[in-house]
Amino acid sequence: MLQALREEAGFAFRISSARRCELHNADISSHKTKAGIHTFGKAVDILTGHINTTSVLNLVKQAQAVGFTGLGLNFRGDRKSRFLHLDNRDSEFSPPAIWTY
Repeated sequence: MLQALREEAGFAFRISSARRCELHNADISSHKTKAGIHTFGKAVDILTGHINTTSVLNLVKQAQAVGFTGLGLNFRGDRKSRFLHLDNRDSEFSPPAIWTY
């Protein structure tokens, strides 16, 4: 799915987080009591500070079209740390969702 999205978007992604071990996930996640979707290898965070907001929103639409069902947008803080979270969650985690950080 990630490769299909990259091909659709037409540019390489800068990955800031992908699969995490449970210990690291517990250190950085806001959900400290359960293993997050990153620990199952079903999520990735893509840096977006180098592209404009319209391109990020297009990327969200393209991600939905290729099947990503969890999308989180972080537009806060320093531009270089902004990212788009993508995951392919199923009923084990929660229904499809879009959120901001």
